[in-house]
Amino acid sequence: MNNETLQLEWIPGQFAVVQLPANAPIPMWVLDVDGFTNITRTQNELSIVCQEQYVPEDVDADGGWLALCLAEPVSFTEIGLVAKLTGTLADAGVSLFAISTYENDILLTKSSDSIATRQALGQICDISKL
Repeated sequence: MNNETLQLEWIPGQFAVVQLPANAPIPMWVLDVDGFTNITRTQNELSIVCQEQYVPEDVDADGGWLALCLAEPVSFTEIGLVAKLTGTLADAGVSLFAISTYENDILLTKSSDSIATRQALGQICDISKL
């Protein structure tokens, strides 16, 4: 995949990142979430990313994230793609939270950085859908 074919698009919604104790059960509220959702458990935490509107008010969450991904699925043979995207955002001073799935890589940036995100990524790929 080269710069000419690399196209990014927004994932609809504004997202929150929730951190719970590692031994916490997956909350029932997250099972009813529509759209992009990520649930990851490590030995240190249970981390949930979903649209802010679904996170209960009594849950500690870091909100205000926008999510973008490649418009086409990414093959496991693509080397350095995430490094190129995250490096470009890092060089522009944009904070990010990255998640990978089987088909794609999702980059979350703060909504307050949306202009800087577009400007930075516009240097290396097609951002017409952002």
